[in-house]
Amino acid sequence: MHIESKLAEELSPSSIKSAAFDLVKAMEERSKRVISKRFGLDGMPAKTLHSIGDEEGVTRERIRQIEQFVLESLKKGEGGSAKSKRVREALQEVMNLLGGVAREEVLDEIFGLKEGVEKSSLRFLLRTLPKISEIRESSRLTHHFAQEKCVPLNDILEKAEKYLKENSNLVSDESLISKLKENFPAISENALRSALSVGLNIVRTPFGDWGIRGWIEATPRGVGDKAYVVLKREKEPRHFVKITELINEAKFDRRVAHPQTVHNELIRDERFVLVGRGLYALKEWGYQAGTVADVLERILRKSTAPMLKEDLVDAVLKERIVKRNTILLALQNRKRFARTSSGHYALIEAGTLTKSFEQDKNQKQIGEEPVSEESKNTDFVPTSPVSPEDINSGNN
Repeated sequence: MHIESKLAEELSPSSIKSAAFDLVKAMEERSKRVISKRFGLDGMPAKTLHSIGDEEGVTRERIRQIEQFVLESLKKGEGGSAKSKRVREALQEVMNLLGGVAREEVLDEIFGLKEGVEKSSLRFLLRTLPKISEIRESSRLTHHFAQEKCVPLNDILEKAEKYLKENSNLVSDESLISKLKENFPAISENALRSALSVGLNIVRTPFGDWGIRGWIEATPRGVGDKAYVVLKREKEPRHFVKITELINEAKFDRRVAHPQTVHNELIRDERFVLVGRGLYALKEWGYQAGTVADVLERILRKSTAPMLKEDLVDAVLKERIVKRNTILLALQNRKRFARTSSGHYALIEAGTLTKSFEQDKNQKQIGEEPVSEESKNTDFVPTSPVSPEDINSGNN
């Protein structure tokens, strides 16, 4: 979400921080200490009423009274310079643009707040606005700030959840907002997005789509789920090192993925198929697990007649990203495949040639396809351990 340039300039990180400090500076000493500790304006994590009371030598209730008195005074417009007053007015304007409801994290993102004190300053300023209340998390709503009069939050969330569940899949931001505008034409797109962000059961992915909390693609938990989400978006096989990079770029959470961990997870997870040296695809794309020889066997079983070498190579390359010689080497497995003088290949079952090749067997015309020395070093191992060579190959 974006705000107009003038408001963005007035609500820069430095302006927000300065406005908060300006308000605190005008307080008497005890109030200054209490507010600074309570909101983390001293650069330390925000403290509880109880811990501040112990430090000040008073009860928890007394600290609550001091905090309440200070905030009520500021809500009435008391204290602070004209500059800090304008920052608070601009902040109120932004809340109006967002329909009177917003998550603190959304506002942090809008204003580009990164440092702890900057975020603490915003939280403090929001508590000083006369029409704004801090709402705790409930079974339906996450922690947020709201005006006395705001958009019909529950109605918006109900419509959105119903639409998402009917689709049973992620919905693009454009599609969901367009659908909601049909029911709430007078509410701005930014206000609708802000309302959606407050819903506990509705999630916006790092890629901008909306879904229901609990859906794998909306809230992936483990490495396997995250790999599934990023690989599905890529729509083609990727090396496990690249998959690791994509996971970390998405920033699903604060955890950092590592190539070794990702590789090990992909090997175990049945949703993925190793289709080349360190390259993975999704099983739902039509790929099947197995070595190159396994792929050859599946192709020949599906074929109504023996196949030529080049046709087999082309068919395998649709399922595996390997060298041509790797396929030719696999075809030399005498226990599984046989080649006639005509150059066709078929399966050998239970130690005997298939019926199609009995005549060639009797005529002693069965031969083998020569394979270069290079191919002997290019075999495809489906569950090989990770080596530095594997990781480096993902960056080529």
